[in-house]
Amino acid sequence: MTDGLTSTAARISRVALLPYLVFYSAFDAVVGLSNGLVVRYGSELPPAAQAMLIGVSDVLANLVRQPVPLTLYLIGTLSWAVTVIAAAVALSQAGARRTATIPLALAGVIEAIDHAAPLYQSRCCYLSSPPSCSVERARPRLRLT
Repeated sequence: MTDGLTSTAARISRVALLPYLVFYSAFDAVVGLSNGLVVRYGSELPPAAQAMLIGVSDVLANLVRQPVPLTLYLIGTLSWAVTVIAAAVALSQAGARRTATIPLALAGVIEAIDHAAPLYQSRCCYLSSPPSCSVERARPRLRLT
């Protein structure tokens, strides 16, 4: 969305995207793999032994309260908020309408706080914004000689 923009906000948006990709992907992998391993292991146990895994499931649900996953989560989600808000500011500075950039910034904040239900409201803000955030750029004309 900030391709071709050279403002400080556009640069901040592009730089903040890298920690989001690294840290949130790591967090998602830790949570997803741990849950997947428990489900796989549990499916191989006899029904009587599967009851013991209920406690493990509760622990995994609170995994975000552990120091390492919490750190990964916080860096990832805060980076996402900075990425989207800075992109909204950059687009606004470049001439995009505020009716498009404000929902974009709000979606970044909502997604950083919690992207569980109601997921669709914030995604609608985010997904509806980019087409209306387009900034007219002068295109060089080609001269054929």
